[in-house]
Amino acid sequence: MTAPTAVLRRHGLVPTAADVALQPLHQRSWCYRAQAAPAPAVLVKQARQDSEGGWSADVVDEGRRLRAVARLLPTPPVAPRVLHVDAEDRLLVTEFLNDHDPLDVAVAARPDVLDELGRTLATLHGVRGARCGLPVVEHARSVTDGLLAPTPRTLARYPDGYAELLVAVRARGLAGPLTELVAEWHCDTLVHGDLKSNNILCSRGSSAVRLIDWETAGWGDGRWDLGCLVGDLLFGWLAGLRFSAGGTLDSWLASGEPFDVVQTRVRRLLAAYRSGGRDLSADDELVCLRYAALFLLQRTASAAMHAPALPALALAGLHVAGSLLRRPAELRDTLL
Repeated sequence: MTAPTAVLRRHGLVPTAADVALQPLHQRSWCYRAQAAPAPAVLVKQARQDSEGGWSADVVDEGRRLRAVARLLPTPPVAPRVLHVDAEDRLLVTEFLNDHDPLDVAVAARPDVLDELGRTLATLHGVRGARCGLPVVEHARSVTDGLLAPTPRTLARYPDGYAELLVAVRARGLAGPLTELVAEWHCDTLVHGDLKSNNILCSRGSSAVRLIDWETAGWGDGRWDLGCLVGDLLFGWLAGLRFSAGGTLDSWLASGEPFDVVQTRVRRLLAAYRSGGRDLSADDELVCLRYAALFLLQRTASAAMHAPALPALALAGLHVAGSLLRRPAELRDTLL
């Protein structure tokens, strides 16, 4: 496989004789910020093969999805511009978004970014018509299958904390509500599929919001994107709790940022979404909250994947997700 710098030079994306600085991003060995001054920086993703012969990501397919999204939503751009896709070297090059912050950083300083994010999602979910080669996606089913029916290979890859979490999901009676939730899925609009703070970049100089990492985009249920955002806001709140030794669940939940901060952010996001022309019925709100629970379980599982025992953050996430799955109508007024 050709090195990223050689591919960049071969296709004229950096000056031929210039030194190229590669900076790994997000602790992912296959994602880089590449720059050869004075040319602008670019983002490079290159798939990596693991010891078992699998590939880290299908970046060529992500490039196709990005180009399809650009055709469906040319102005204003909601995704980075694709500069090059190399199928032979499994490499994707897009523009690098300088002077942008992830959502969790931006919203702490400028809560108004939630207004632009809500309107951006409304525009995304308003797309109808030609599919432009994008696949039908069923994120609720794939996440639920991972929680309820993990493969032996998956279980063998991670320490005991992950297995404990999967056992706890069933022990708390969440298998039934999760299975029922899968049946709520509608494939009727364009969705991003993996909305969380790190995949939402907010401009420091304007109100513009751009979405990155489109590898799971397709035609699906717009309520999933909203549920992911609500779940991510909840997970960010949980991650800020102080899990002191010997503490109880109640003391942990009371140890962090006041919950009304999360409540205000969720309500502002949904108000902006509605102002963008997208209606949400009472039933839609309940499904959004249940999708938020599923996304929260997915993030909680990720937190447990490298732990020798079930971490306190996972216990708190299980509690909140379970409440949302079993009692969404009761919690709607609290959160929405």
